[in-house]
Amino acid sequence: MRDEVGATYETKVWDKLRASVRGSVGEKYADDTNYGYYAVEPGLAYAITDALKVKTSWRYRDAFADGHADRSNTYKVGADYDVSKNTFVTGSIGRTTGDTEYTSIQGGVGIRF
Repeated sequence: MRDEVGATYETKVWDKLRASVRGSVGEKYADDTNYGYYAVEPGLAYAITDALKVKTSWRYRDAFADGHADRSNTYKVGADYDVSKNTFVTGSIGRTTGDTEYTSIQGGVGIRF
């Protein structure tokens, strides 16, 4: 299990194309020990409509301490749908490689402010 908190900066690149970068820190709860980690995730999003955006990103994650094998790269594709001006639902599929390897499906609700 992981607890993670982060922030995302997003800017318009061209017409309907936006670039973003997310930075986050977290805590991983493992069977034998807990440890902190950080992640950096640049990405691109393209607006198909005013409410629907498709996105892609790459995330690099690593533990703060060298003694924990938690270095990974995740490549994701997904979509966001704006429910209101400040609320959206999101979904993606990702492939993680590195110290651990797996495919994930993620979903959530986000708030913009």
